[in-house]
Amino acid sequence: MKALFFNDFGDASVLQYGEVADPIVTANTVLVKTTYIGLNFADIYRRRGTYHLEKHQPYIDGYEGVGTVVAVGKQVANFKRGDRVLFVDVPFANASLVAVPADQAIKVPRAINDQQVASIGLQGMTAEFLVHDLAQNQPHDRVLIHGISGGVGQLLTQLLVANEVAVYGVASTLNWPIKLAQPPFLCAMILGTRPIIIFLIRYLMGSVRHYQLVWRLPSTVGGSFFMAWQLAIHQ
Repeated sequence: MKALFFNDFGDASVLQYGEVADPIVTANTVLVKTTYIGLNFADIYRRRGTYHLEKHQPYIDGYEGVGTVVAVGKQVANFKRGDRVLFVDVPFANASLVAVPADQAIKVPRAINDQQVASIGLQGMTAEFLVHDLAQNQPHDRVLIHGISGGVGQLLTQLLVANEVAVYGVASTLNWPIKLAQPPFLCAMILGTRPIIIFLIRYLMGSVRHYQLVWRLPSTVGGSFFMAWQLAIHQ
């Protein structure tokens, strides 16, 4: 199979693209032929050698993707060849074939294309965890999201707005160096937020008392793990 791999830790120059051995399909796994693969900040840390990376020779990064099942383990009953699946927190995803534990594969509805699915794996599950498991805000609560224009921030905004929570946000700058259809802060406002604060740390820290919850979402959370921390809760 083809894979993006590396033998030594370092910057992007260590990456190579070429042939490596196919993964082994065990009794409880499915073999997925990937169409899109998620890229997260944690993957960069792994490539640099500063974050946990599953052992493999050579190293293969990546922990989420979407594709089609092409082989099924003997003890797998709920998947068949041809099923479209999303997988999350599964190592060695930067490859054309990935052996995915059946209990970590999620069937994809026909109405959602592969590109859309690949963009909401870890980030979407992180946002869902924050909203429905950790924060559990009530309608009309006021929530301030620091880092609202990133992937988790935008998904978090949509979930909170759907729950009738008043969402405010902090974006880093008005001048965005990447050409987008809309600047990030404007994207967040379109999603239903109240005023966006352009980052001024003294203003921000002096304003947290006005909110029931303040989330700080650094870039590492915007594309990696189920992790975030609460800066302040003010009832």
